[in-house]
Amino acid sequence: MKKNTLLIALWAIISSGLFAQKTIKEIVISGSKFDAEKKEVAQTIDVISSKELKFNSFGNTGDVLQNTGTISVQQSQNGGGSPIIRGFEANRLGIVVDGVRMNTAIFRGGHLQNVLRIDNGQLDRAEVFYGAGSTLYGSDALGGVMNFQTLKPQLNTGFKGNAFARYASASEEKTGGFTLQYGSSKFASVTSFTYTDFGNLMMGNLRDPKYGNWGKRLYSQARIDEKDVMVANPNPNEQLGTGYIQYNILQKFLFQPSVKTSHTINFQYSNSSDINRYDRLTETADKTSRNENPNTNKFSNAEWYYGPEARLMAAYTLNHSLNNGFADKMRLTAAYQNYKESRNTRRFGNNNLTSQRENVDIASINLDFSKKLRNHSFSYGLEGVINWVASSAVQWNITTGKVTNATTRYPDGGSQTGSYSIYAQDIWEVTKDLAYINLGARYSYNTISATVNDTSRKYGSFEISNSAYSFNAGLSLLPSKNNKIALNISSGYRTPNLDDVSKIFDEQLFIQVNNPDVKPEMAINFEVNSWNKIAEDLTLEAGAYYTTMTDYIINQVTSVNGSSTTIVDGNTYTYQTLGNASTAKIMGAYGSMKLKMGKYFDLFGNVNYTYGRVRMTPTSDEIPLDHIPPMSGKFGLQYHISKFNSELSVLFNSTKNAVDYSKSGEDNIDKSADPINGFTPAWYIMNMRTSYDFSNRLTAQVALDNIFDTYYRVFASGIASPGRNLRFTLRTSF
Repeated sequence: MKKNTLLIALWAIISSGLFAQKTIKEIVISGSKFDAEKKEVAQTIDVISSKELKFNSFGNTGDVLQNTGTISVQQSQNGGGSPIIRGFEANRLGIVVDGVRMNTAIFRGGHLQNVLRIDNGQLDRAEVFYGAGSTLYGSDALGGVMNFQTLKPQLNTGFKGNAFARYASASEEKTGGFTLQYGSSKFASVTSFTYTDFGNLMMGNLRDPKYGNWGKRLYSQARIDEKDVMVANPNPNEQLGTGYIQYNILQKFLFQPSVKTSHTINFQYSNSSDINRYDRLTETADKTSRNENPNTNKFSNAEWYYGPEARLMAAYTLNHSLNNGFADKMRLTAAYQNYKESRNTRRFGNNNLTSQRENVDIASINLDFSKKLRNHSFSYGLEGVINWVASSAVQWNITTGKVTNATTRYPDGGSQTGSYSIYAQDIWEVTKDLAYINLGARYSYNTISATVNDTSRKYGSFEISNSAYSFNAGLSLLPSKNNKIALNISSGYRTPNLDDVSKIFDEQLFIQVNNPDVKPEMAINFEVNSWNKIAEDLTLEAGAYYTTMTDYIINQVTSVNGSSTTIVDGNTYTYQTLGNASTAKIMGAYGSMKLKMGKYFDLFGNVNYTYGRVRMTPTSDEIPLDHIPPMSGKFGLQYHISKFNSELSVLFNSTKNAVDYSKSGEDNIDKSADPINGFTPAWYIMNMRTSYDFSNRLTAQVALDNIFDTYYRVFASGIASPGRNLRFTLRTSF
């Protein structure tokens, strides 16, 4: 009854349009891969503009997404941020950068920090596509797609540039960067570089005493006299070991010999220092205890860190106007990507450090066409993506220096995955400025092959192939220029990747065994959305969605050659395999508002609610689905005049109760306030930010986040969020 009352109240709130900020004439690319007005697109798409990115001046892209109020971002370490969109996370979300798919063959199903390798200071805009979107974006787009557009070269600008520096107190962040641009009549270039040095992250000090030492860093690891020891932390609010360094490079060249043709070379590189996995470093032998004890409850790990995470992308894009019966425009994007990552672990009291290293090479090609035919705007195309994965591992004794081979995370003989797709999308203008119909479909053929030399992987080498499809159908109605009603049904699929079918998972001591019969999981999303502009001052939006999952992929116990376990490096591992045994459902509602209050003030806000349940077998009872965040939102007040802008806002999350926690998924019960049953308290923080233009070449920004220094932790996170955080940013242009 209590839950029903909450749902009814929430729906009443958003239906009346309590809380947001959107423009119906806004241009988006996520709805067709080519420019389209938002009024024509039935899917829900949010845009984070370059102006908004600069005004917020956040330290990383994860903070940008969290600050929207519509996206929850889980963190396992300070250098991590895993977005959750409508109850989907990690390899069930798509990430696209400048039209190139970022999802790799080893994207896992738990939590992913890959969006932090994208520098928000080098973004021109970001679009968030909500709901199933595989028709345009292929596998993994079950809950949404994050579409990032980096800075673009501009013709006829001459030479110009800008630079900025930022300091933030909660993490002692020190960031500096610059962008240089040159544009003539046919040639343009943009060069950008950003360097960031994060120190240890301070958590908030204002906490509820009934949660005891939850989150406090009472002790840290140290190595004294060749032994691992626990050392008392003089300031338990300082999350020791959370500092890291990252730098990002962007280089683009544009050559446009005529108005019909342009060539773009796009180079991006990001790298980091070692990044400690903070949640693993704070785990103790008794995970349910909040009191580390050097004698009775020691740390589980002495070392657990990701090695430098390197991301390289080199892409060529050809845009050409054809103006014939075949197509009006075509775009060819050929890209090469390389990702390097490693996991480095050493148990507390053990001298052997294991390093598992992954190298992923990706080649992709996208060929997209658009054609305007009477009142139809067609887009269609082909996509091919191949991943090559090389996995290696070594173990060395930190005392003697002896190096030996260790068990790799993925097949040691190398692996390859392939995806080959064709799609078509139509925006049909039934009646100009009144009714638009969106129709689309995609077909994909997918392969995985792996060579296994390691005798502990007794299932041996293997090959898997499958096919998948998706569709979408939507109706966008505009009763007037100030109103829009959208109805949409769309599907998404996720084909099993290498991380699904073959890996050794040390944290839970299991070996993933491939299942050649596993099928792609499918999501079908139903959504209704209403956008209304009342007079010139008030904009309201409200919507609701229902997503059903079939062939939902879950782990199941299995055996190899009649045995359910095996011994690897002295540890007993169980065998597991993937199966399509379960179904799931996710439903939610959202609402937003923006109210102009006179000439200088704007009031805005949004609220979002998600509910998810899963059946592990067709006949079992429903249980909570993992990755479902609590109700969240943001509201605030903006003040702006010619040279001065300011914003006072509140970001909030409601309670995540034990009854809604997944006991077997990725909700990280042991990291919550109740490590046995699961519980995340409700929280809210108040933030203020200001910006003043001293001239058209010099801007100063001051922000104060978490004004009351509240202790809080985002759902499923293994690290506390920043306490009171004073940020200074200085920007100059020339």
